[in-house]
Amino acid sequence: MLSKGFYFWNFRTDVPEAQWSYLLAVKRGWIPTGSLESDHIRSACKREDAGEFVCVARSDAKEQYIRPILEWALGQLNDKSNIDNLHGEALTKKASLVYNEYWKLHKLQGATCDFGGTAELKYSPTVADDDEFDDGKLRIVF
Repeated sequence: MLSKGFYFWNFRTDVPEAQWSYLLAVKRGWIPTGSLESDHIRSACKREDAGEFVCVARSDAKEQYIRPILEWALGQLNDKSNIDNLHGEALTKKASLVYNEYWKLHKLQGATCDFGGTAELKYSPTVADDDEFDDGKLRIVF
């Protein structure tokens, strides 16, 4: 993450060391506050911890990039699914399911939802709410 010339490995960490956490560095006054210090950003971290995000394959990712990463993730999950005949939306849907499963199993060990740039986090609330994040565009249903 880039922030006015500062680089941080993490937006927020469980380790109380400000050199690794944007939020702690702002709190200690090392970095001027800005829009990333707002309540909706802080609540996004809590929402991720509460499981309100899913890891999905990017709809604009090319099959040539999804396929090898999906095969790797399937291997890591010991899933013997054959994806040779999957293309287009079917391949993307399978990748979303596998990416999300892998990410949920390994995120506490540091796994991210990137998968070589072929995936992204999407907000998918477990219960309906009416705050600024719920614009109807980000609901994911598998």
